[in-house]
Amino acid sequence: MGDGLRTRRDFCQARKRESLQIVCATQRFKYKWVPFSMTLCILGILGSRAALAEVKATTTLTVLLFNRSQASDDTLIRAKLAIDSIFSESGVRLAWTDCPLQPDSASQPLCRDKSAPGEIRVRILDRQFKSYLPDNAFGFAIPPVWATVYYEPALRLARTATDSESNVSVILSCLIAHEIGHLLLGRNAHAADGVMTARWDVVQIQQALRRDLRFTPEQSKAILRNAQARINIIGTASAEQPAQHGGEVIGK
Repeated sequence: MGDGLRTRRDFCQARKRESLQIVCATQRFKYKWVPFSMTLCILGILGSRAALAEVKATTTLTVLLFNRSQASDDTLIRAKLAIDSIFSESGVRLAWTDCPLQPDSASQPLCRDKSAPGEIRVRILDRQFKSYLPDNAFGFAIPPVWATVYYEPALRLARTATDSESNVSVILSCLIAHEIGHLLLGRNAHAADGVMTARWDVVQIQQALRRDLRFTPEQSKAILRNAQARINIIGTASAEQPAQHGGEVIGK
C-alpha cells in the first residue's frame, strides 16, 4: 500500500516536471521567434524596396501598332502579352497604342503625328507586296522606327509546325519581338540561338510554344541600354528620318 502511494506520488511529480519543461521550452521558442520574425520583416521591407527600385529603373518605350492584316483582336492581345513578357526580362516595358487604319481627328495624337524619340511603330501586313524580299521572309525592320511583320506566313507556320492554328499569336509575338530587337540592337544582331536567330526550325518553334524563345543576357543588357538612349535623344530628327534600306528578314 505504501509502495503504491509512493509510486503515484513519484508519477505525479514526474508529470509536473515534464509540464514545467514544456512551458520553459515554449517560452524559449517564443523569445527566439521574436527576433527571427523581426528579421523576416526587415528582409521583407528591404526586398520590397529593391523590387520598387527595379520597377523605377524600368525603361518604357512607346509602341504604336498598325494592324493591316486579318489578325483578330484576340490574337493581337495575346501576342502583345507574350511580347511584353519577352522584353520584361530586359527591363524594358512596352506601352502599346493601337492605331486605326485611317487615323483621323478622333484618333490618338500619336497615331497622327510624326514619330517621337524612343517611339517604335509596328506594322502587321497580310503578306509582302514587293519582290525584293525572299519568299520565306516573315518581316523586316527599318531603323530607327519601323518594324514590319507578315501575318499570313506566321499563320501558315502555326498550321504546319504546331498542333493548333491558335498558336499564331505565339509565332507572331516572336516575329514582332525579333524585328523590334533589330531596332534596338542593330541590323547585324542575328544570333545562333534565341529570338534573334536568323532562321527558325522545329527547335525554335518548340521553344516559342514553351515561352523559352528569349533574348540572350548580353542582348537584354544592350536592349535596355539602347532603349534608354532612345528616350534620351534630344530632338526628333533621327527618329523622323528612317534609314532607306530593305532591313532584316527572318527565314523559316
